[in-house]
Amino acid sequence: LAGQRSSYARHECIGGAVMEMVDGVHDRDAWAKAKPRYLPPDDPLMPCDAGFMPEDARPLCYTYLSKRFFEVAGIPDFVGIPPVSAVRQVFSLCNLIPEGQESERESCWGGAGEEFVASAMNRDIRNIEDISDADLTHVHEWCALAPHREAQESCIMAARTNLFWGGENDPRAAIALCRLTEDPVIRDACYRKLTNDALYFLGKTPAIFRVCVNLPEPHRSFCLVNGT
Repeated sequence: LAGQRSSYARHECIGGAVMEMVDGVHDRDAWAKAKPRYLPPDDPLMPCDAGFMPEDARPLCYTYLSKRFFEVAGIPDFVGIPPVSAVRQVFSLCNLIPEGQESERESCWGGAGEEFVASAMNRDIRNIEDISDADLTHVHEWCALAPHREAQESCIMAARTNLFWGGENDPRAAIALCRLTEDPVIRDACYRKLTNDALYFLGKTPAIFRVCVNLPEPHRSFCLVNGT
C-alpha cells in the first residue's frame, strides 16, 4: 500500500518494519514470540532473503538488518573499539548474499557503515556535527576491514549518507569524513556524491552555500555553479 503512495513512503514503511523485527521496540512480548520465525538463528539473512520479501525491497532490507549482524557477531549495540574479528564477521555475513545480487551486497556493506557512525559516537547522535576526526578515523578503520575495495567504498558512502542525512545535519561531519578518506578514488567519490546530495536536497536554497564553500576543487565550483 505504501508503494502505491510514494517511493519515500515505501522506503519508510519497509525500513520501519525491518527495524521493528530486529529490535522489537513497541511490543517486546510479541517480538520475543515472533523472533524465532523472522530471525531464526540458522539464517542470519532473514527476513531479507525470505520469499515474502519483494525482490526490489531486499537492498533496503539489508541496510536495516545490519544491527542484527552485529548481534550475531557478538557485539550488539557496541560502543568503543570492537574486536577486529567481530567486525570481519559482520562483513562475512554480507558475503552470504549470493554473488550477482550486487545491490543487496552493497546495501549490506553500507548498513555496517551506518552502524559504525552511531557506535563511534557512543550511540548518541543528537549532535552528530560534533563528531571528532578521531571518531571518523575509527569509522574509516572499521570500513577498511571490509573484504575488498567495493565493499569498503559502500561502507564509507553509507556512513557519509548517515552523517549528511538529506541536508538535515550540519554538513561539516560528512565533509570531514570525505577529507579523511585515504584512498584518492574513494575520497573523490565521497566528495562527488556529497555534492550531488547537497544539490538535490539543498540546491537553490541559502543552505547550499555552506556546503559548497567547504568542498575542495573541482567540487566547490561545480556545487556553486549548479546550486546557487
